[in-house]
Amino acid sequence: MNDDGQVLPEMREEWQETLSWQPTPEQQQQFQQLYELILNGNRQLNLTRITDPIEFWEKHLWDSLSGVREGMG
Repeated sequence: MNDDGQVLPEMREEWQETLSWQPTPEQQQQFQQLYELILNGNRQLNLTRITDPIEFWEKHLWDSLSGVREGMG
């Protein structure tokens, strides 16, 4: 959890339904860390307007990983 108390949703069903894959707990933690780093960096530089946890999940994580779906089995 970051200073703002924002936590990324796990979205396990969505991962499974759309990518036939689910992140491990370690990967989920890495996604949370990435989210926190981006939010912290965004305070100093205008990196992104997408800071809502669900929007971040969809537009940064899911959208990026959907392109590598084949190699994630």
